[in-house]
Order: sequence, then structure tokens, then C-alpha cells
Amino acid sequence: MNFLSPWSLLWFLPLGAVILLLYLLKLKRRPRVVSSVMLWRPLVADLHANTPLQKLRRNLLLFLQLLLLLVIIGALARPFIPASDLEGQSIVIILDASASMKAADISGTRFGAAKSIALKAVDDLGRGDKMAVISASARIRVASPFTSDKRALAVAINSLECKDTTTHLEDALRLADSLCARKKSAHIVVLSDGAFNPLTDSVSSQAEVTFLGIGRRAENVGIISLGARESLSAGGSREIFVATENFSSSPKSFTIEVSHEGELLDARKQTLSTGSKGGEVFAIPGSAAGMITVKLDLEDDLAADNSASLFLASTRQASVLLITKGNLFLERALVLDPALNVVKAAALPAEPASYDLVIIERVEITDLPPARGYLFINTSSEMALAEMGEPAANPSIVDWRRNHPVTRHLDLGGVRIAEARPAVLKPWGQALAESEEGPLIAAGERKGVRSVYVGWDLLKSDFPLRVAFPIFIANCLEWLVGPSIADKQYVVRPGEAVSFSVPATLKEARITDPLGRTSVAALNGSPLLITDTELAGVYQIEAEGLRRQIAVNLLSRDESDIQPVDQMLIGEKKIAASLGAPRTNKELWRWLVIVALLLATLEWIVYHRRP
Repeated sequence: MNFLSPWSLLWFLPLGAVILLLYLLKLKRRPRVVSSVMLWRPLVADLHANTPLQKLRRNLLLFLQLLLLLVIIGALARPFIPASDLEGQSIVIILDASASMKAADISGTRFGAAKSIALKAVDDLGRGDKMAVISASARIRVASPFTSDKRALAVAINSLECKDTTTHLEDALRLADSLCARKKSAHIVVLSDGAFNPLTDSVSSQAEVTFLGIGRRAENVGIISLGARESLSAGGSREIFVATENFSSSPKSFTIEVSHEGELLDARKQTLSTGSKGGEVFAIPGSAAGMITVKLDLEDDLAADNSASLFLASTRQASVLLITKGNLFLERALVLDPALNVVKAAALPAEPASYDLVIIERVEITDLPPARGYLFINTSSEMALAEMGEPAANPSIVDWRRNHPVTRHLDLGGVRIAEARPAVLKPWGQALAESEEGPLIAAGERKGVRSVYVGWDLLKSDFPLRVAFPIFIANCLEWLVGPSIADKQYVVRPGEAVSFSVPATLKEARITDPLGRTSVAALNGSPLLITDTELAGVYQIEAEGLRRQIAVNLLSRDESDIQPVDQMLIGEKKIAASLGAPRTNKELWRWLVIVALLLATLEWIVYHRRP
């Protein structure tokens, strides 16, 4: 056992001497009952004067009082039991703040339990110990750098909030590893339920890694997918597809409710066995434009995945001008969308009007009609995002961006192209599909106008014969025309940033999150960028003459599967989950205070029961 303030023990000598002196001065008399004490007073006075010190006798009260004093002074000396080789240690605590940590399978939530463990570790910090706190959700936050200030650490931990995002625990571990790179006796503590992928990177520092598992069970049903499409039947209706999965250990029965702007449209009963998936298709009237919300009517351990929303645009048609020398594949792909009113021409009309989308294929045009979006196929203009480079024979697409709205869900590998004109991008253009000679597909946005560039003749490739072609055209239409069909509404995953153009006259906008908290964003003529979308629900954006909504949906199978894991994999190393607070120097003064209170109580009882 060691002491943080060993010199405090010296106080026992003078204070103990004072107690002994009081007992030496104390007159020892037996109580006797007499008729009068008047004759005894002079004798008592003589004894006080002639006998200043008394013989010290065995006394239980004296022993208890000295023992009580020793315990109190021992508590002031702050004794502690050092953890093995961890005195003066540097501890980094990583708290998983992802959606699965909101599970209520334990008292409160898993995140609340993790914060309690972290606060206990802060309380147990000993002399020379320092701690840093990292929060891991879609973003990695350093809640507190290394410090020995327990109050600052407690404030930082109490201020943390759990989000509705996935977790980037590998990035958090990499950050903690860098913080411990030059630290001796370093210790990284991960507080999580394990709802993350195996970590590929190993720890390069000498820090010891401890995984404290949080959670007990996985009683949860969640919405894992939500989508909308035009109905294949006539009438202009739409269809909503809802996919669910049961992660519980028992079958679950519940109701799927679909509502439009708060009004219930349909409800269906669904029963899922353990580990099974379910899917339902709901028909939505064509007049039901706006926010569609899907809810699961059940109570389980995680509420964040029990609802999701999306926005349906109005069914009014968008005007499209197609300037081409003739391309049957392209024309048929456009006809598939009933919301498009396509005007075909071999050259620019003599009196062009304003269009929602202008598509130019293999035709050189200098002055383009005004439009909200442009698609350039094997051609370019001054308004295009790229200039046509030198011809390249038989180029191959070697890579493409799979997360961009134009190229998502595409497989461009193996597309055969006879000749292409790689793009020479302007500053506001970005490459979406790359070849060894340069970008073959590019996209960009400037002053609220979007455009896409395709750098080869479609008829001199097998691209129109592939499944990817109609998907590519549909993606282009959605990205280029979508904003003009209806008031732009956004559907994103928690943590994704949202940016959209606003009138240059607007100076600020009010943003209200799903919890009703409002913030003000300054615009100053720039696009509105919203980065704080880490809570699932609907965000409201309001300004003068502007009203937008953002639907943030979890839709993550990894987060909905809240089954706690019993080990964490870092590289090739398996770390078993442990329970309790991390090892720190254990101070014992609290126990000594309890012992002191018991001794004081015992001394009081003995004093009042003596004869």
C-alpha cells in the first residue's frame, strides 16, 4: 500500500498526545448518591489543586478515540493500491457513440452505462495518471486531451451524446494509438457493444488495449431498407418498398404503418421468425407528394431503426430537349420515364425555350438554351464542365466512383469502347469514371446548374447493350432533373453532409433538428452546408421564402444488429471482452471514511452505556 500524502500521517503524534493528555487530566471518580454535596465542594477543589495529573488506566473509549483519529488521518494521507506497473499511466478511453449504443437492454442505455464506467475510471485516477477521452461515431471527437484534472474529464464525459450513426472505431483506435505513441505505461480502453467491423490495423504503439463489452441481449427489429419507384401499372401511382429484419432471439409480430404528411395511408401486420427478413410493397397514390413516413408499431431495445422517411416528388412532367443525330438506345431509355416530356431535334431549335434538361449527343453547339441540367455525350461547349481531349483508341474504364449519384449501382468493368475523347476537366468538374488516358465520365455543378460529360460515342461501344446503361441514364435524370421536378428534399444517412444552393439574397437560415433544437447558419451568398445530421429524423430548414426538409434514416443492418460481442479483433489479435472499470491506481480513502463513521458510532454507544 502506498500513500499520496504520506506526511499527513505525522498529524497522529500531536493529536494523539492531546487525547492522552485529556485522559491524564481527567478525574476518575465513582458516582455515589448522597443527601447533600455542600460539604464535598472544598474537597473537590483541593483535589484539583493538588493532583493535576492522574494515572492512565485501561479505557475502551481512549482506544476507540485514538483508533478513530488514526483512521481519519489515514484517509487524509490518501492510501492507494497501485495497479501492476501502471503508476503514472496514460489512459485513453474510447466511447462508442453509435446508434446501437442507444439500446435499452440494460438500465438506461448502453451509452449511459459506458459513461458510468468512464466516470468511475476518472474517479480512480491516482497520482501521475493522465487520461484522454475519445468519442467514436460517424465522426471522431477528442472530448478531452490528456489531463489529470478529474473535474475536467468528468465534464467532458458527461457532455458526450450518443448519435444515430455507424461507428468508425478503426479511426478512433488509430487516433488513440497516435496519442500513446510516446507514452510509457499507456492503456487504451474501448467501451463498446462490438457493433463494428473487425479492425484491420494493429496497434503500433506499446499501449495495452482493453475491450469492455457493453450490453446483454439483442431484442430488436429494424427497418434495413426503404425505397420508392413509379408503379408499373397505369394511373401514375408510386410504390414504397420496406425491408425489415428480426435480430431478436424470438419471433416478433408487429404492424408496419405508412403515413403521408402525418395521415395514415396503410398498415399491415407482419410476423418474422428469429433472424428472418421481411419485405412489403405499399401502393401510394400519385397525388401523395411530400413526406412519406414508415413506422414499426412495436417496442424493442432500439427505437432509432423503427421509423424512416422519404420524399415523393410531384408527378408533373419535366421538359427535356434531346439534340442528337439519332440514337435509338438513348431515346428508348428516356421514354421509360413517364415524367419526362422529351423534344427531339437534330439541331438547336430556332426559338429555343427554357428546359429542365438539355441532352446533346454528337452535335457541336456553341450557345445552349437555359436549363437546370445538361448531359453532354461525345461533345462539349463553353458551358460544359470539361473540354474534349485527344482521341484515345480502345480505352478501358479502370475505376469509377461508386458513391456518386450518377455512377452508383453501376458495373462499368469490361465496357468496350472503340474510341473516346477523355475529359480535360475545368476546376468545377470531377472525374467519375477513369481510364488510363483520362476521365471518361465526369460531373459537376456551377451556380446551381449541374452537368454530366460522357467522353465517347455510345454507338461505338457496347455500353447501350449492357444492364448498366438504363441505370446510368436513370441516375443522370435523377441527379440532373430531380431538383427541378419538385421542391428539393433530401434523404441521407446519419452523419452525411448535405449541401444545396440558395438564393444569393439570403443571409441566414434556421435549422431545426429532430429533437426540436434550433441553430442559425450564416449564408453570405454561399451554398447552405449542413454537416450535423447525426440524429435520425426530419430536419427543418427555414429562411425567407425558403423551406426544405432533410430525412435522416439509419437503415444500417450493422447498427440494428445489437447483439453484444464477446471479443474484438484488431489485426490478427483477438481481445476478449472484460467487465468492470479499467485498471487504475485504487484509492482507499473512501473506505477509511466509512470505517471512521463506524468507529465514531461505536464510541458514542460505548460512552452512553458506561456506568
